[in-house]
Amino acid sequence: MDETPRRGSDEIRALVESSAGLGQILHSVPDGVLVVDLERRVLYVNEQFARMYGARAEDMLGLFCHEIIVFDHCRECPHAQVTSDGDSFTGHSLRCERVPTGPYCVSASPYHDPEGHMIGMVEIYRDMKALGAYIDDIESTNQELDFERHRLDGILSASADGYFTASAERIVLSADEKLLQMLGKREDQVVGRPCPEVFCSDKCDSDCPISWAIAHDENVVDCHEQIEGAEGGMPIDKSIFLHKSPEGELEHVLGVLHNASEIMALRRDAHLASSFERLVSRNPRME
Repeated sequence: MDETPRRGSDEIRALVESSAGLGQILHSVPDGVLVVDLERRVLYVNEQFARMYGARAEDMLGLFCHEIIVFDHCRECPHAQVTSDGDSFTGHSLRCERVPTGPYCVSASPYHDPEGHMIGMVEIYRDMKALGAYIDDIESTNQELDFERHRLDGILSASADGYFTASAERIVLSADEKLLQMLGKREDQVVGRPCPEVFCSDKCDSDCPISWAIAHDENVVDCHEQIEGAEGGMPIDKSIFLHKSPEGELEHVLGVLHNASEIMALRRDAHLASSFERLVSRNPRME
């Protein structure tokens, strides 16, 4: 039972050392290359892996791979996976406890003799530090954007009675809780539905502010409308703001609503008071 692994080890070592130019090629590649036998003994290490590890290649030969490499994927050993099912293994963003650089992308593939028997495994280690830094930058940017989005949500919630986003086709993409309460509707009754179906505004068919803003490439501020609210007809002031990509393409529109019921009531009271004052001033008996 032990003879096959030893024969495999000898064959792989002979392949690496005696094939014309192969050793030079492996030493020239920018990735770390490690060859182990079925017992997981290290048979070959190229110069790049030695530099990554910070040791001499000859000092690693003959050791078990876990004696020189302690990666966070060792608990799910790629060697065991490859030898058990014969398939290749690839792991991303793996870190080694003894190698300061990284993270790494590790690929492991089985090596077979001419008869098709697996006699070892070839592992390729690619330093993903640059890509990792790029990913970290993206994650940091996403966190900043998420923070700004929540901050904007807070500002809008504090300054508006409700807001929503919609596509250029006037399909509602999102709606805040205050708007849902204003309309007396659930989220699934609003998001994904056409604006006219959601708001039932007197401007939907004649003078839609979203359509006007897109057609004229201008924002609309305080468009007076009458919509169907939770308690029936409701006067509102609606503002529409165009949100564009860095390339200038329209991504969506932001709609901000203010309940104008109190303002309209004050206007009516002021109008009635003014009318009564005029009536009184015209009556001689009241002079």
